[in-house]
Amino acid sequence: MKRLFALILVFCTCFTFSIPAQADISIDVILSTLNEEELIGAVESAAELLKHYGYIVTIQKEKDDEIVTTPQENETNEGTVDSDEALTSPVSSDRFVADLTAGWEARSARLAQDSNRVSLMSDKQYVAYMSECISAEYDFINKYRDAEFEESVLAGYFQDYISALDEQFIAITEYYGKDDVQFNEYFSSGYYKRCQALYWINRKWGMTVKTENQETLTELITIGKYWDMKVSIENDLKAQLTNLDYSLVDASKSSVYFSPIKITNNSSYQIEYLSIQAKLFDGNGNQVDTSYLISDNSIPAGKTVSKDRTYISTKFETVSFTCTYGITNGVYYDQFDFEVSPQVQYGWDGVIKKNGNIADGQPVYSLEGVSTSWEMNSSWSKKLYVPVIRFSIKNIGTVSGDHVTVHVIFANTDTKEVWDEETVYVIGSSDAPLQPGYSKKGFAYSSVGYKTETTFVPNLTAEIYVNDILMDTITIKK
Repeated sequence: MKRLFALILVFCTCFTFSIPAQADISIDVILSTLNEEELIGAVESAAELLKHYGYIVTIQKEKDDEIVTTPQENETNEGTVDSDEALTSPVSSDRFVADLTAGWEARSARLAQDSNRVSLMSDKQYVAYMSECISAEYDFINKYRDAEFEESVLAGYFQDYISALDEQFIAITEYYGKDDVQFNEYFSSGYYKRCQALYWINRKWGMTVKTENQETLTELITIGKYWDMKVSIENDLKAQLTNLDYSLVDASKSSVYFSPIKITNNSSYQIEYLSIQAKLFDGNGNQVDTSYLISDNSIPAGKTVSKDRTYISTKFETVSFTCTYGITNGVYYDQFDFEVSPQVQYGWDGVIKKNGNIADGQPVYSLEGVSTSWEMNSSWSKKLYVPVIRFSIKNIGTVSGDHVTVHVIFANTDTKEVWDEETVYVIGSSDAPLQPGYSKKGFAYSSVGYKTETTFVPNLTAEIYVNDILMDTITIKK
């Protein structure tokens, strides 16, 4: 600061004797690390001193964290920057494409203007810089937001393009330096959508740019074509998986299977890689298993890939499909993935359920007529006084069932110990299937008991499972 005051005094002294009266003197002040209030005060003091000698003093202030836009000459396009001038309705394609091109080149020019300073910019400076770059396009095309176009297709591409710009502006102004995930999501989404719109606009109407911008535009259009391929393929795969016509089929008492799984490449492009998995969730939304449905390579346009069945042995309540696919346009190759929930939801807890209800085409069993007692039994080489459970299994489903297993866990509630476990094959492999509406009786004797009959028996309960589904918990009565 002392040095500054010394320079100002020297400046005033020199110009008092060497500059003709009424000369204009301009002092450029850059506010950087110096205290702004002190610096302005010092310069104003110098100005007052100069004015005393009859000089006219102009003070210009420029903040170093503000980036000044320099107008760029447009040699090729004659777009019109937004003004109060009313748009001719409907808007012609020639006029709009000229403004779009001019806006794109204005952004390119603004990007190039300070590109060598980007690595040195603070977050605040970078936000200002990128905001100005995007605004350079807004200046030319914002006026078309509510305009009527001669060609409705072009109107659609404009809406795609302006919404892509909006996403990038939101990314820069709201999330840059604050939330990297949101910033990347908004900015990259806007980038690819913008490239896609440029690809179609250039393809249908053409964009003429300066020679130095041609390579950049060509690259963006190439990316846009690739992204258009990606969007076309992904939208179709999502629609197919959301509306997939599939079934969950009973395989045995311990498994079911998805069938069939069929996916067609309805796009006009080849899919280089395709993988589809089923994620299985329990009632709390926790993923309990993954089933691999389809994995294939080099699927040309129009080809269908399928799998007859995929076995599942984990009980679940809901399912979602995860798809990973890879594509190339000869320049770029990448893999993408997404997850969708099918409209038809299957679950399995021993019984197949469709959209929460018991599905048709399967045997469904009910436990009926349960009674308990203690009695002498000689089923195990020696006679014992044991608890016994009698029951009836009824098929309340729509098709016959060829396997019914009842598993009973006896527990001593006084000692908190398992007394015994017994398994009864009500319908086995050698038995006739149980027809819909029919029932079959069964019984389960414990193999643990007393050598003689006694009135002092423990307090026992029994958990009764039918095909691994807990049907009831009962108290054993004497």
